[in-house]
Amino acid sequence: MSEATFCKYHQQIPARWYCHQCGIDFCSSCVNDHLYTNPPQCALCNESLTDLGYEAMIPPFWHKIPLFFKIPLSLSSLVVMLVVLCIGYIFSWIPIVGWLMLLIVTPAIFLKYAYLTLQNVASGELLAPDFKTLLEDSDYSIVFKQMFVFIFLFAPMTKIFGISLILGLIWYFLILFLMPATVMVLSVEQSFLKAINPLVLISFVMRIGFSYLGLYLLIMIISGGPTIIMQMFFGLSELQVNNASVNIFAFIFYVVLQMYFTLVIFAIMGYVLLRFHHRLGYDISAPIEELFGNKLKAPKVHPLLKDVEVLARENRPMDALYRLRDRLPENASDMVLRMRFHKMLFSNKKYEAMLEHAPAYIQLLLGSNDKAQAVDVYRDCLVSDKNFSLDDVENYLLLAETMLQVGQYKLIVRLLNGFHKQFPNYEKTPEVYFVLARALSDGLDNDSKALSVLNFIVTKYPDTEIRKQVLAYRDTVQKLVTSALN
Repeated sequence: MSEATFCKYHQQIPARWYCHQCGIDFCSSCVNDHLYTNPPQCALCNESLTDLGYEAMIPPFWHKIPLFFKIPLSLSSLVVMLVVLCIGYIFSWIPIVGWLMLLIVTPAIFLKYAYLTLQNVASGELLAPDFKTLLEDSDYSIVFKQMFVFIFLFAPMTKIFGISLILGLIWYFLILFLMPATVMVLSVEQSFLKAINPLVLISFVMRIGFSYLGLYLLIMIISGGPTIIMQMFFGLSELQVNNASVNIFAFIFYVVLQMYFTLVIFAIMGYVLLRFHHRLGYDISAPIEELFGNKLKAPKVHPLLKDVEVLARENRPMDALYRLRDRLPENASDMVLRMRFHKMLFSNKKYEAMLEHAPAYIQLLLGSNDKAQAVDVYRDCLVSDKNFSLDDVENYLLLAETMLQVGQYKLIVRLLNGFHKQFPNYEKTPEVYFVLARALSDGLDNDSKALSVLNFIVTKYPDTEIRKQVLAYRDTVQKLVTSALN
């Protein structure tokens, strides 16, 4: 297996894409594979990227061996084994036809479940399918195709051995070596002809590479598990075990072991399909980065910011800025893009563009659950323009109330200074100045100034709807002023 490559910008994350032009590896947080045509483009040179697949993110199967031995121990798998045993027991009591059914039906049911296990793991489930899935899936065509594959491959063996011992051994070991490939090809392609096609099988093995050799050796070792266990615990050879009359309980235990280890093998083959699915030319919908541990998760980045962040990391801030600017018109209400655009404008001292962008951004923030962010944007704008003003008069009251909530009292004074002169006909001026008075008194302890503002409201706007609140608050402030004088 080739050594895993890692993202240039997130060096603990395995790479998912590669740019031949730039010689850079990217993880999925640096490339948006939905933003451009397929394949996606490099953020830096706009050339098409090479898909590295998910192999680097999915650990090799030999790192997951305990998982494969755990999968058949699920309740659903144990129920299936018990059902198969019970059906087999019932058939064994029926003369002639029963034994025929025993040799066909029970293996078919179990092999069907084994394939469901393989397909479950290959799709990223990493679990045994439940018993309900077996009951609901009435398509047993893959089972019969597998049986025909066995017949097709092993039927000529006697004749080949009769022709030449060497040819017979070559044929035998070749079949053994390719048998896992036939199972996996049949699972993926659902085609009997492809499962026996030597060109398809050899191509399949070569695409998996040396990992297939490891898979084959592991399957050979595991296949001997039932025989070894029976020899160790019962002192019985495989020949003796197959004679049920020797020890019926040992025979049943042996059958259970055979089913258990078969499910282990099918789970391993499913995992190999999962890991190499990209090489083998099929897609899965499983969230790979979430399946294989937090340390392999790429950081979540807004889809329209992935290439922007790459440009910024490559010290190309203006390219990043312009690319983001071009996306705003079609995503005007996207708060994440707006915030990133504002911060980039501010950090790059593009104050004119920032002042142009800020009023609409502040208005969106005031209508969201992140009103406090509007205060920070307003403060940034004051750095460039001390006389910065909002486009919509309605936003002054909302922004002032937000500033009051977050304790930015001095900013309120700055925001509302001369408000009634700037907007002489605004009907909510009393509410605006009432916020100002509260900021002056409660926040800045400037009660005398607050009293002046309150008196102005009462005198200038005698019919305001908040007159009672203003008068009550003015009485409180008046007492504070009188107390201070004494």
